[in-house]
Amino acid sequence: MDSEPTPTAVVFSDHVIREAGTGKLSLIGCFNRFNASAFPFTTPRFFVTCMLTNIRRVPEAMDITVRVEQPKSGFVFSNVAAHVTFRPEAPPLTPQTEMEWALPVEPFVLQEPGTLSVVILVDNERITSKCLVCEPITAVQPPPKG
Repeated sequence: MDSEPTPTAVVFSDHVIREAGTGKLSLIGCFNRFNASAFPFTTPRFFVTCMLTNIRRVPEAMDITVRVEQPKSGFVFSNVAAHVTFRPEAPPLTPQTEMEWALPVEPFVLQEPGTLSVVILVDNERITSKCLVCEPITAVQPPPKG
């Protein structure tokens, strides 16, 4: 690529709907953390939507990868990729064009609470990352009335 794609947002959600005709995305159930009742904890299936700008048409295709990893060890819990092609008849892309891709992350098991790193790669180059915290639910008992 002759320029670096620039991330403008990374959003976690339970579901994503792309509207037929307009192509608009609806992100359903956006979140920034998992609250686990017990460990080991199996995550639900969720989506990582990444929004990028400064995308050039050269080359005609690119690969987008979302990798969920343990930041200290680099252990990869989940990895999903998409191969994106641009049709020759499509309108030209400008540096201001913003495009979004929603990739599904299948469930995986966490043995303990902690912070994960969700890494976004374009053509195997890391362009950004976002933290995803998984913590235990801690219920606070209200004081007795009286």
